[in-house]
Amino acid sequence: MNSQMPIKTLTRIITALGPILIRSLAEAYKQHIANQAAAQSRGRVASAAAGASNGASDLLTQKTKISIEEACQILNVKKENIEDIVMVARRFEHLHKMNDPSRSGSFYIQRKIENAKDRIQLELLEKAKREGKAPPAFTINGQSSSSSSSSSQST
Repeated sequence: MNSQMPIKTLTRIITALGPILIRSLAEAYKQHIANQAAAQSRGRVASAAAGASNGASDLLTQKTKISIEEACQILNVKKENIEDIVMVARRFEHLHKMNDPSRSGSFYIQRKIENAKDRIQLELLEKAKREGKAPPAFTINGQSSSSSSSSSQST
């Protein structure tokens, strides 16, 4: 008889807390659905505000997994100055050399720098296409980086 006492007590506790737990879970689920709907509507508003002009840029960000803002931050250039190819190339070259793994640098950071340069190149190429101009060419150490860009895009 003594062994049934804990079972009865546990049963009473579960019966008493069951409705409270069910209500709490239902409220949490409703709140989750409301948060999801709000986030989706914010996303629609933000994408509508971005307009069609950023469509190509958004695709490049999806393709390269790095935004133009992040690329500018990595290479320490302002977004307004990315058309100064010589400056961007110098920043790239300097940072790339400083992070060379053979000089106790980081391969990871070096790859981030390469991806940033490639992202800026793609942005300028897309802009040139939209404006009907010839695409700019990055030259680093006297070499055009279009061949190195295609090899680094594969990783």
